[in-house]
Amino acid sequence: MSRLAVLFLAVQCAETQSPVPTPESAALVALYDSTDGSGWTKSDNWQNADKTGASYVGLVCNWYGVDCDGTSNVLYLDLKSNQLSGTLPDSLASLTALIDLVASHNQHLGGSLPATLSAMKDLEWMSLWNNSISGTIPSSYTHSLSAMTELDVSLNNISGTLPSTLSSLNGLKLLFVEQNFISGTVPTTLDAMGLTQFLAHTNAISGTLPTPGFKSTITTIALHTNGLSGTIPDTYWNNMTNLAELDLMGNWIEGTLPTTMPGMQSLTVLTLYHNFLSGTLPADPLATTTALEMLGLWNNSLSGTIPSDVGNLTKLTRLELNLNSMSGTLPPSLFNLTAISTLWLDSNRISGTLPDPTNLTALRDLSFPNNSISGSLPPELGRVTNLQWMVCWKNQLSGWFPTNVSQLPYFSYLAASRNSLSGTLPSDLQSWTALEFLISDRNFISGSLPSLPPALAMMLLYDNRVSGNLPHNLANTTTLQTMVCEDNRILSLIHI
Repeated sequence: MSRLAVLFLAVQCAETQSPVPTPESAALVALYDSTDGSGWTKSDNWQNADKTGASYVGLVCNWYGVDCDGTSNVLYLDLKSNQLSGTLPDSLASLTALIDLVASHNQHLGGSLPATLSAMKDLEWMSLWNNSISGTIPSSYTHSLSAMTELDVSLNNISGTLPSTLSSLNGLKLLFVEQNFISGTVPTTLDAMGLTQFLAHTNAISGTLPTPGFKSTITTIALHTNGLSGTIPDTYWNNMTNLAELDLMGNWIEGTLPTTMPGMQSLTVLTLYHNFLSGTLPADPLATTTALEMLGLWNNSLSGTIPSDVGNLTKLTRLELNLNSMSGTLPPSLFNLTAISTLWLDSNRISGTLPDPTNLTALRDLSFPNNSISGSLPPELGRVTNLQWMVCWKNQLSGWFPTNVSQLPYFSYLAASRNSLSGTLPSDLQSWTALEFLISDRNFISGSLPSLPPALAMMLLYDNRVSGNLPHNLANTTTLQTMVCEDNRILSLIHI
């Protein structure tokens, strides 16, 4: 068939298509009127609506964002990011055949969720995130929207509690209610649902985590930044065999980490920081949760040593153990994690020396201030070619930085204050082309100031033993904002 014939056939089908039933077309006209349709970003063909009383005469299936089936019932309505302003009309429920309702990212779309939408028996996907919708989630939804697979009302102003009758939505897979003002507890009835993702973080949810929790279908639980308390039930570690992400940070959760996690083989992200966990970091889970990519445990009350089994986490990219009470020395296996890019060990009680970092080929951010780490920095540090930040203030480090650190192409931030560093600043400091911050006050650095790096924005060297003149290229260093060198023996002090 020729292209011309195909085009003729398509036009003929469009011309013979039956009009959308009057209640459906009238509902779309009401939506246009109640959300300032004239101000939409795109409103192709909507503005040409032929209104006769309360009805619309003609076709709507060629309106922007509207898709119909062969009998001209409206099946899909997608008006995301379209500058809708106003409220959703109750008459929208007349779209009884609708499968997808998408009106997300319209920040001036407010009002409450119409309870009448429960009449949409075929609705599978309701996406209304990042709007200004307020009020509660109507309980009628949970009784009637049996076809619903995804409900996304995140980033709104929704309040009230999560209905305990949510479990009636047997087909619901994705429940996204994060960043609202939802209070109350997590319904215990959720364990009857086949949810795969439950995102309810950044609300005002309190109480304990529901027991037994969720079915094994669950892959993501995000409840961070709420007011949850109590402990994490054992069923979370044992039964949720498909769980990939568990995010409970920023709550009031206490207790200890389990000694075994037999159901956590799929876990890739575990973030429990800013809670009240105590006890030690158990060795066995670190030997079995080998899919783990991020482990965030900072700002708890964990103690004990870092187990050598951490070396089994070969996919780990972020390890955050800062702001705890961990002690002992750093296991060499920790420095064999070739995928790790962020290693935070700040404010613990770790002692000993730094292991050989040669294998940390992906490391970008190394932070271990406020510990008791001693000795010289290993010469292999210059082989960590992706290193960008190194924060090691308030330790017991001695010597100076290895000379080959100048070869690191991305090294931009060095904070090494309050150690026992000695020796002179490297004569090739100017060749540290990426260095922006050099903070090494309250040490025992001596010698003269070499020429400054071209990107340097801050240099803090006060309370050392530096002498001589100011760098000859100081006047040409256009990026420098702060330079403090008091309490040294420099002939001309400067404080920019």
